Amino acid sequence: MKQWRYQIITLLRQQWDKLQLPPEWAQTITTPRQREPFLDFHYQRHWNIDLAKPTDNAQQTLNYLARYLKKPSVSLSRLEHYNGQEVTYRYLSHKTRKQEKLNLSMDEFIQRFISHIPDKNFRRVHR
Repeated sequence: MKQWRYQIITLLRQQWDKLQLPPEWAQTITTPRQREPFLDFHYQRHWNIDLAKPTDNAQQTLNYLARYLKKPSVSLSRLEHYNGQEVTYRYLSHKTRKQEKLNLSMDEFIQRFISHIPDKNFRRVHR
């Protein structure tokens, strides 16, 4: 994972002048002296990334990413049951390619849900 992070951060360093930064960053990171600590900090942070097997269909991957970035990680229609202590929800298993149900304690459900909330200055892609 560190090697992958290194490659991403290196690419960002190389292409920085071509990037369209969020306004908050563009106003505060105006020089290489400000940029380097910023990139170093993000290199050291934990990145929550799940890399699946490579696909031959780029369009399918783009469609998946578009859906994932636009919608919440768990929609209300997938929530089956909540009794105050446990949550049951449906999901599509990539192993079986079927809808399955998962029971989680409230703490575990919230922990998993929180991992999908973007950082404060993160910008989602919209059409």
